[in-house]
Amino acid sequence: MTREEREKAIDLLDNLVGMIEDNQDNDYDFALKKCIEALKQEPRWISSDTPPRRTMRVLVDYEITRYMGVKRSIRDVGIGCYCNGWYIENHDGEKIEMKIHRWMPLPKSEVEE
Repeated sequence: MTREEREKAIDLLDNLVGMIEDNQDNDYDFALKKCIEALKQEPRWISSDTPPRRTMRVLVDYEITRYMGVKRSIRDVGIGCYCNGWYIENHDGEKIEMKIHRWMPLPKSEVEE
């Protein structure tokens, strides 16, 4: 779902909440508010131009452009962090050049909630 689609859905649901509140139907009101909350919290890809907090582990969409001196073009998704540059887990110590396209926070685990 694009950001525009998400925002449109939230606006439409907000309008429905207003209509339902007028009719005093708390069950539908509750359900719609939970849907809006879920849409607002849905993970979104963020441009690599806006890096995350330092050392925060995130999901990263990246492309390997050079590996061990050999030019490559391999696009992948993995877990990484940003600390004066991007670091991707499982590639520590290897000579890899990569381009980070975008990132998003890791989903919260059931244990954390």
